[in-house]
Amino acid sequence: MYRAIVADDEDIIVNGMSKYIQSLNLDIKVVATSNDGRDTLEKFNKYCPDILLIDINMPHLTGLDCIKEIRKFNSTTVIIIISGYDKFEYAKQAIQNNVDFYLLKPIDDDEFLDVLKDAINIFNDRLEKQNILSKYTLNNNDIDGNVIDYINSHYTQSDLSTDLLESKFNMNRISLYKLIKKATNMSFIEYVTTLRINHAIRLLDSNQKLSIGEIALEVGYSDQYYFSRVFKKSTGYSPKDYKNKSKEGVS
Repeated sequence: MYRAIVADDEDIIVNGMSKYIQSLNLDIKVVATSNDGRDTLEKFNKYCPDILLIDINMPHLTGLDCIKEIRKFNSTTVIIIISGYDKFEYAKQAIQNNVDFYLLKPIDDDEFLDVLKDAINIFNDRLEKQNILSKYTLNNNDIDGNVIDYINSHYTQSDLSTDLLESKFNMNRISLYKLIKKATNMSFIEYVTTLRINHAIRLLDSNQKLSIGEIALEVGYSDQYYFSRVFKKSTGYSPKDYKNKSKEGVS
């Protein structure tokens, strides 16, 4: 899943663009939107998106000034300017700040789709070139334990999150995601979900006298109903139906 932020001073454009992006089946999720340059910068620091789509005309901090600040510490995110200004000076500043694409409104749907596909490819290429795993290999004894071992030991804790791992292992989000994907061939959420559901299956198969709510808490879910939805999505059965099926197999 690729994370995107859409920033424009007009709500109708932000909302329309966000819905359109998520309708394209490109595995892009709009994690935040903004109508203000300063707010965009704050949300960028919070979500660290893979793709940023931003207008030039923004209150409090222009899109170009926002990009300039971002590029001081981030060279990985793919930045797409979407503007109504066809001015050479703006294009020149965009180039100087390493903007990847400069699109003019109104945007052609086919062109927009092609740019988003290119943006995904560029982002993937940048991750590879950075070789961000070199410092965080699973055999690195400088890390207090390693990330995967920590997840394997703590997946039943409901507060386990990427934020916690980033803080504990002093890693940025991109490095962490890449490491987990390399080691498990899954995303963080997919891997933790697999561990938790497999644990739940073992508890259900063992025919223990645990309620569904107790099993949910045991494997790391504080919400029984959310656990039931995740379990059914993973196994095709609700926890209750799986438990009954398991009992039938024993009898």
